[in-house]
Amino acid sequence: MTVVIFCVFHHAHVLERNSIHSLLSKIALVLGCVVSIGAFVAGNCNPAELVLLHYLGAAVSFIFVCLYMIVLTWLTGKYGILFIQKNYYYKHISAVFEWFLCVNLELYELSYAVEFYFFSTSMLSVLLAKKEEEKSLILS
Repeated sequence: MTVVIFCVFHHAHVLERNSIHSLLSKIALVLGCVVSIGAFVAGNCNPAELVLLHYLGAAVSFIFVCLYMIVLTWLTGKYGILFIQKNYYYKHISAVFEWFLCVNLELYELSYAVEFYFFSTSMLSVLLAKKEEEKSLILS
């Protein structure tokens, strides 16, 4: 859920600062929502009972978070192994790397704290306001 909130706030931030990147920001918003869905599936499907769904959610989350971080890096100028194992030892190593990825993503999102320090409610109003070219000709 925090990823979705972060995506919406970041999208509003980009639109307020420089609306020429709105398409790339929308792509980042969609990628972030897909990451959130994949993480939700992986987190709520017990790997002991729902192996396929857990790994599918983890794979979707991992692949799309990589794309998401690339798009965000491109947007802001910041820098930021999918594997399935049967051996008990490698399952634990896999879980450690999954947690490492989650912590890494949260630290990456926290790196925007300075930019979001100047966040205002007017940024969210940018998302709700229609632009002049989007207004209907009948009502004007």
